[in-house]
Amino acid sequence: MAEAPETQNAAQAKESGSLQSAVDALVMPAECADLIRFLCGLWYDIDKLRYEAAALPEEEIKDFLIMKWPVVQGTRNQINLMNIGKQPYKSENVAKAVAWMLKV
Repeated sequence: MAEAPETQNAAQAKESGSLQSAVDALVMPAECADLIRFLCGLWYDIDKLRYEAAALPEEEIKDFLIMKWPVVQGTRNQINLMNIGKQPYKSENVAKAVAWMLKV
């Protein structure tokens, strides 16, 4: 997995020998925040769709889902999101990240 680019503050903190300061000094690019917002919106749309589909008669659900399912356009975009989704993450950091994103 490729390492995230360091900010100048992170490089300075690393030189000073403080690993925690180096980690604290990393800044998430605005584009990553937009990606997170997009994926959260997509997840919300899918979750909402589930409840809408559940309220329909069984014979109507298939057509409803085909017409309403949110789609990421482009094979390259789909493959990129799939590859990001396969990257490891620490589940204990998810709640912290959600709290941080709600403050932004």
